[in-house]
Parts: sequence; C-alpha cells; structure tokens
Amino acid sequence: MIEESFLTRSPEQCWICEDTKHTLTSEHKFKASALRAIFGRSTMLMRKGMSLQGERYWKKIQGPKSGHVKFTPSICDNCNNNLTQKHDFAVSEFLGFFLNTKEGFITFTLPDQIKGINYSVQWFCHTMRYFSKHLGCVIIDSDFPVPRKLSAFIREDISEIPMSLEVSMNSDRISKLTDSFGDVHDYIGHTGLLTSVKKSTRKLEFYETTLQTNKFDFRYRYEFDDQEIDEISDKYKSWISEFLREQESLSQ
Repeated sequence: MIEESFLTRSPEQCWICEDTKHTLTSEHKFKASALRAIFGRSTMLMRKGMSLQGERYWKKIQGPKSGHVKFTPSICDNCNNNLTQKHDFAVSEFLGFFLNTKEGFITFTLPDQIKGINYSVQWFCHTMRYFSKHLGCVIIDSDFPVPRKLSAFIREDISEIPMSLEVSMNSDRISKLTDSFGDVHDYIGHTGLLTSVKKSTRKLEFYETTLQTNKFDFRYRYEFDDQEIDEISDKYKSWISEFLREQESLSQ
C-alpha cells in the first residue's frame, strides 16, 4: 500500500528508488538507437515548439550524446544501468517496429490489442516501464511531483500498468523542411508535460506527454486516481486558480 501518492524529490534524490547515495545520471529524451534509425548520417533536427504565429522552432543537434536530447540528472546510475536496462531493450524493439511500419492508427493499453508484433506480456510490460521512466523524467523537468505508483511499476513492485499508450501515424508530417537547415525529411520532438484542470471541480486530472517523430506520435497518459486527484489538486490550488483565470481571459 502506497501511503503518499507523490514524490517531491530533493536535488540529489533518484525519483525511481528515492535513494540519495548514488550518482545521478541523465536519461535520453529520445532513445539513441531510435535517433540513429531515424537519421542515420543525415542532419538531426529537433522540434522545440511553435510560436503564436504558427512558426516552428527547430534545433540542430550534433548527435545522440548531445545535451539537448537529455533530461536533467534525476535517475541514479544503479536504476539507469541495472534496473531499467531490460526496459530499454524492449522499447528499442518496439520503436523499431513502428519506425518501419506503414500501419495507420493504433491505441492500446493491453498486449492482446497490438497487431503485428511478436511479444510476451513481460516484454510489453517492460516497454511500458520504459515509457513510465520517460514520463517521470518529463515530470521532473517540469518541476511537478512524480506519482509513486509510476516508480513502483518501474521497480516491478506492482504489476498493474498505471498509464495508457497511444500510437498514431502522421502522414501529413512526411514532407521536406526547406529552411536554413536544408532539405531535411526527418525530425524528433516532444511536447513536454501536459495536464488538464476540470473546471467544475477545479482539480487536476492527468499527466501526459507525447514523443514525436515526423511519421509517428507516441502519446502516453497517467490518469490520477481519486486519492491522487485530491492530493495534487490541494498542493497546486494557487496554480490551478491562475490557470483557470488565464483560460477565462483567453476565451473572452
């Protein structure tokens, strides 16, 4: 039984094991193997966001070891190198399938809903543990508390998958980018942390992020349970009030 639903970590603390004795490491925002599969030897381009005028911001990156494709150090070397290594292997195979497929739209949370992949339940759970690790790092980089249920799933203390994963093809993105970088066909990006406030209750409902390539979006969401909704909404009352005020002003 998890008594406290969220971890607000100290700067030297690993958010997965919550230990403070090990050296902290930086998780990649994008799997190095996926970067190599997408770009090969061509220019690596990262989508940073979009202006109010609809202009895209792009960042040219030097390679998989660039600091621009790494999160703030928040996972200890033991968790990153030992505990989660099998999760990294599983997701490399998973991403490889989608980067080479021509299928359309897929939404799933259970392994029997996946078409075209030879898998086991354990392999699927390890894949979801990787995405849980990625979401946790996005949460940390956004200065929000991490659900302890997420880290418990990564540690295999619980078996129930705590979040959903949606994969969708973006055929409209498969086009040339003719800008200062030249004719670049491929890019990567992610949305950062997204959340939502239910106006009627003034409470937060979920965490969500999307890992993007020019062909596919991998969107994963962690839905808060009732206890988590109450805890995090109470912690961020002021933030929620400001958020709703901004939304009201934009709608006027």
